[in-house]
Amino acid sequence: MKYPNHVVVNYVEFYLLTYHHLDPTYWKYTHILCDVPCGAERHMMHSTSSTSSLLNYNSNSYKQNVKKQVSLLKAATHALSNNGILVYSTCSINVYENDGVIEKILQSRGDVIEVVEEDDHHVTFGVGEKTKYGWMILPDHASCLGMGPMYIAKLRKV
Repeated sequence: MKYPNHVVVNYVEFYLLTYHHLDPTYWKYTHILCDVPCGAERHMMHSTSSTSSLLNYNSNSYKQNVKKQVSLLKAATHALSNNGILVYSTCSINVYENDGVIEKILQSRGDVIEVVEEDDHHVTFGVGEKTKYGWMILPDHASCLGMGPMYIAKLRKV
């Protein structure tokens, strides 16, 4: 089958796809979930070694995450077919890793990528709170039922 329904790829495969010019007509997908590595505040909250995780946390460590997140998201936009849907997600509460990454993608790929707004195609997550470009699900929010933290943004290639 030339166009598989879904494929799980990692950062290395997206890197090869994007920067080594593999056949771009073959590698186009209608839907992509881009669940990126992040600051992982959720894992620090629930980890048995959370004390050591918090002690090792560096307020500048998110900058490395953002670079990798932007790279992954940019590669995903290249692999997305026209009118394809891309969902970007993190388990971070850091605005730079969430709306900040979407902002960077819109600055660099805004000619072909748009944010799918809540009322567009009746998209409603039903939990969490709206951010500039997506939704933030936080455990202390009544509608989230203890889930989160999690950030979700829905994008479309035009």
